[in-house]
Parts: sequence; C-alpha cells; structure tokens
Amino acid sequence: MCQCQGVTRNQLKGGLQENDIFPFYYPSFSDAFDNRVSFFTKLKEAELTFVTPWHLASWVHSPLDLNYRVYGMLTDDYLSDFAHLFDEIGYEHVLVVHGMDGIDEVSNVGKTKIAELHEGEVKTYTLSPSDLGVKKSSIDEITSDGADQNVVDFVNIIYNQDRGAKRDLVAVNAGAAFYAANVTSSIEAGTKYAFNILESGDAAHKLEQLVEYAGDPDKLKELKPSL
Repeated sequence: MCQCQGVTRNQLKGGLQENDIFPFYYPSFSDAFDNRVSFFTKLKEAELTFVTPWHLASWVHSPLDLNYRVYGMLTDDYLSDFAHLFDEIGYEHVLVVHGMDGIDEVSNVGKTKIAELHEGEVKTYTLSPSDLGVKKSSIDEITSDGADQNVVDFVNIIYNQDRGAKRDLVAVNAGAAFYAANVTSSIEAGTKYAFNILESGDAAHKLEQLVEYAGDPDKLKELKPSL
C-alpha cells in the first residue's frame, strides 16, 4: 500500500504528526531495516519450509516506543514466552496471537489462541470467530489473490463495499488492536467498534487524508469503488 498510494519515507513522520496515521513499513524508518527484509527474501528464495527462531522473533523490535501491541506468531508453542518477553521490554498491554488454522493473526476461519500481557500479568485463552461476533469463514474466502488484488480488496473494505470474510478478518484484527490499546473492553467490542468505523465512513476519510498528504489522490480515485 505504501508504494501503491505513493507514500515516501520522508513523509511518514509528518503524516503521523498531521493525520495520526501512517503505513507501518519498517524500511521507511531506517535503511538498517532493509537488511531484515532482504534476509527474509533470501529465506523465501531458499524455499525454507520450516519456522526458525528468526521468523518468530525478528519483528519483536520496533523503532517506535510502544506500550501496546498485537503480535502474530506462526506457532502457538511460545505465545506465553513472548508475552513475558514483551513484559521485560516494558510493554503494558500486548496480545500475542496465533490463528490455529495456521495464520499469524486473529482468525475468522478457526480458533485463535492468545497470550495476553496486561500490567505485568500473562494469561492464555482461546477464542472462536463467534466469540468475536463474526461468522466462521473458509481459508479460500480470505486467501490473497495477489498484490494488485490485495490493494483492490483493501480499498473496497475501507469504503465499506466489501462485507465478506476479508472484511471480517480486518475487523477482528483491528478489534484486537483496539482492545490492546485499551480503547475497548474486549476484542469483541473492538470488532464492533471497527465495523462502526467502516460503516460511518471514518476509515475512508482517514485514508483520503493520508493519500492527500503523502500520496496520489488520482491513483486512489482509480481504485475507489463507485458509490
């Protein structure tokens, strides 16, 4: 989305200060993060088919001073360990999540296992899509159809024109973020809050602010669905 919407490295800090939003794109903060991206590319090129410690831990470090976070993992073996790690780093409220259908985020396909750090205490639990207020979907319904289609899907969701499984997936993960940031009292409440933001047009307005500041409004107009 950074490249598609024309967001450049030098504009991200100002975009956050002016509009309270920016794409969280690691190489935009420092050229040093290019090393992590290039290493990940080399692992893919080598067709590495198993999860390494690098896959699990390489994204723990953030260039920003954060207190709240949602951290997705490819396995549920170390959820509590990572929750305690975030406690040691100084975080206040973190959800370390694993979609038990194999995705590293909150899932609307199957159950999600969560280790929650809150004020120094860690607890683990499992949630199903119904616990989050959404329908159970299939993997096929949320599978990516490529980078270009991802952008189209994103814009359709932001403009509340897609009410399917991918929209639900966005909402449950946004809901987890709202809960982790103490905006809502639960992930389910956060999911409802996310749906309200989409339906009200606030999400679309925020995207337009970002693109107007740092992107190409004409490019967004090309992607924008007919309303």
